[in-house]
Amino acid sequence: MNINATLIGQSVSFVIFVWFCMKYVWPPVIKALDERKQKIADGLIAARKANAKLAAARTTADEHILAAQHQAKTIIEKAHKDAVLIIDKAKVRAQEEANRLHEKAQNEIAKETIQVRDALRKQMAELVAAGASRVVSEYINDPVDQQMIDKIVAKL
Repeated sequence: MNINATLIGQSVSFVIFVWFCMKYVWPPVIKALDERKQKIADGLIAARKANAKLAAARTTADEHILAAQHQAKTIIEKAHKDAVLIIDKAKVRAQEEANRLHEKAQNEIAKETIQVRDALRKQMAELVAAGASRVVSEYINDPVDQQMIDKIVAKL
C-alpha cells in the first residue's frame, strides 16, 4: 500500500465528512444554539423588566404606606382634638349645671330662712302677747313681774 493513496483517500473521506457535517449536521445545531441564545436573552430582558416592575411596585407600596401612615396620624390627631372639645364642652355643661344647682339651693335656703324668720316672729308675737296678757291679768308686783319677764325671755 502506498501512503500517498491512503492519505489521499483519508483526505477525500475527511472532506466528504466535513461537507456532510456542514450541510446536514451543523445547521440544526447552530439553529438550536441560536434559539437557546435568544431564549436566554429574552429571559434576561424579562428578568430586568420584572426587577424594574418590582422596584416600581415597592416604591408605590412605600408611598401608599407613607400616605396611610400620614392619614392615620391625621385621623388620630383629629380624634384627640374632638375628644378634647367634647371634654371641654362637658366641663362647661357640668359647671353650668353646678352653678344652676347652687343658685337653686341658695334660693331655697333664702326662702326657708324667710319662712323660719316669719315663723319665729309669729311665735314671738304670740309669746309676747301671752306674756303681756298674764302680766296685765295679774296684779302688778315687782318680783313677780321680773320672774314673768325672765320666763318670757327664756322661752324666746
